[in-house]
Amino acid sequence: MKSFKPKILLVNPWIVDFAAYDFWSRPLGLLSIGAVLRHAGYQVELLDCLDRTHPFYQTHFSHSTRPDGTGKFYKEYLPKPPVLQNVPRRYGRYGLPLEIVKSDLSHRASPDLIFVTSGMTYWYPGVHEMIQLLKFHFPKVPVVLGGNYPRFFPEHARNYSGADVVAEKADEIEALRIADALTGQVSEIVYRHWEDLPLPLLDLYDRLESGVLLTSLGCPFQCPFCASRILFGSYRRRPLEQILHEIERLHTQRKVNRFVFYDDALLFQKESHFIPLLEEILHRNFSLQFYAPNGLHPKWIDEQVAFLMKQTGFSQLWLSVESVFPERQASMQYKVCREEVIDAVHALVQAGFSKYQLGAYLIMGLPDQSLEEVIESIAFVFDLGIRISLASFSPIPFTPCWDQAVALGLLSPETDPLVTNNSVFAWCCGKVPYEKYIKLYTLVHDGNQIVRKGENPLKNSEFRSALFRL
Repeated sequence: MKSFKPKILLVNPWIVDFAAYDFWSRPLGLLSIGAVLRHAGYQVELLDCLDRTHPFYQTHFSHSTRPDGTGKFYKEYLPKPPVLQNVPRRYGRYGLPLEIVKSDLSHRASPDLIFVTSGMTYWYPGVHEMIQLLKFHFPKVPVVLGGNYPRFFPEHARNYSGADVVAEKADEIEALRIADALTGQVSEIVYRHWEDLPLPLLDLYDRLESGVLLTSLGCPFQCPFCASRILFGSYRRRPLEQILHEIERLHTQRKVNRFVFYDDALLFQKESHFIPLLEEILHRNFSLQFYAPNGLHPKWIDEQVAFLMKQTGFSQLWLSVESVFPERQASMQYKVCREEVIDAVHALVQAGFSKYQLGAYLIMGLPDQSLEEVIESIAFVFDLGIRISLASFSPIPFTPCWDQAVALGLLSPETDPLVTNNSVFAWCCGKVPYEKYIKLYTLVHDGNQIVRKGENPLKNSEFRSALFRL
């Protein structure tokens, strides 16, 4: 390799949407690419517009953070794009203020190459704006665009993003190949498996209040609305010692006490992965907090798992339920059934979790989903005395639910990615009237408040009547 070390700037753009909230957000894919690039000898820098540990938040927006580390992004209101003009909500740019980002870029030395990532496909206006800004400040520097936007809408990204390279399927190895090709470097490092890759480069952050962990990649299930298998292929996981070393390193060197698992199937093959991981954390006598915002599969929660989670510092758990309709559960390869949810809640309560600490993810707005299915699922979960997080369906290309939505005429293959926004699709294309969706969200909020009081919402006659009257 040449002695010259090219500098690569990694950029995580703003979110542009109707709503956004920070659940320990970190661009893990981009940070993993950064780790590989640094290992290959590149200088790596980061501009993360969604970093709420940035000094701006400490001085101007400090009230936005909750005790668990989650919190609100700063928002600057924007005009709605024409396709969204009739959506009855306010649109905006979430993250660092535009002027702070401009100042940051104006004070940076020019990099040799820029990698820009993208989160949700319908956040692409923020990606386009960022690339324009980068081109203004560094007009001679190639910009490579990766992430979900070019993965699912490659033609749209090529036609409109302004990037020099649109990396449709750029994992860490492909990103290194692109970097070598554009800088003239020759990297001799060879990675044969995902597990061999260095861990995401969290050290690019000056302040680190939460450690984000990805102990496995992918999911053994293939839910028809989910893109995990498309993005990650087969299920893989990292060696336990590598995970434990990262936890210990961040805890001792960076004073991190809060860790967030972003696995899609954290409890899969628990006997050889999750259980020994928590047992070793207990053995090392760490005093930490753990979160798993992507949800946990109820079928793998038993008394042992519940006990270990309680003892190691998990405090808020979300179960991946989605729906209690048998037909829907069959389409999800029976990843969950009612009895498994009941048993999981019982085990967690026996281990010492309060019911308010427990919740279930439910989905609504699927192309063939009736209002009755959603109401029955809500009633089932609330009857257990736990909370609900109700998610609206967002159609993702190449999934069975996308194909179904196209076949039903709810969208076209050439649909603007903005229309796939979960807020927008329910409003313009959903099978159930939008007014009823709004009422469902309001009822779920009211039901969660009843759970907070330690009561069962279905035993509240006013709530029960309002739910089944929809």
